[in-house]
Amino acid sequence: MGMLRTLLNEHHEELTLDEVEVFASMQFNLNSKRQTQLTDEQRAWVRSKLEAQEPGYENLVSSGEVKSVSKVPTIEMFEARKSPEAPASASKRRRLELRGTLIS
Repeated sequence: MGMLRTLLNEHHEELTLDEVEVFASMQFNLNSKRQTQLTDEQRAWVRSKLEAQEPGYENLVSSGEVKSVSKVPTIEMFEARKSPEAPASASKRRRLELRGTLIS
């Protein structure tokens, strides 16, 4: 729906009258719930028209402009940074004692 809105609001002057009418009809059908989504063919046509009007999405990693991250950060990586001998604060010790989970 966003692609249709962009085409009709920002690029209607570059489209033919027939294209504007068809795209407006698609948008009307989606807004009025007559149609829940565009068909694959409609979506491909809208996308091709939009990409012709403005630069499309480019994968920056694939194009080599951004270095790929070799490792995805995990919780284990962050836990490894914690000091294993970090003393618990007095209030935290008290809460643990009350729960009976403090092991000496």
